[in-house]
Amino acid sequence: MGLGPRSRAHRGSAAESLLPPPHEAHESSGSDEKPFHLDADGFGIKAGKRRSGKKPGRLHREPRQRHTANARERDRTNSVNTAFTALRTLIPTEPADRKLSKIETLRLAVHQGLLRMNHL
Repeated sequence: MGLGPRSRAHRGSAAESLLPPPHEAHESSGSDEKPFHLDADGFGIKAGKRRSGKKPGRLHREPRQRHTANARERDRTNSVNTAFTALRTLIPTEPADRKLSKIETLRLAVHQGLLRMNHL
């Protein structure tokens, strides 16, 4: 295991999640904000034009496609939630009527699986 940027101590820190990626940053100086980008080495600064935030080619997506995509996402979300509900029934909790969060459910399920593997 190395001590690179993906080491256990570095991964997932709260401060890191609030910072922009190392190759991009924005300077806030009032109403005339201009974005700047760091060079690949992270030292030089390149000024750039402000982007509108819209991707070319996606300006006129049909509403029917959007509704279909939304329906697929609802179905996917319902499927995931149903699976979590089923998994929660297999994990003992204290108190018994406590509903586990998704992350608690996953962590306890993994822990139970590891315990069962060790007993084999």
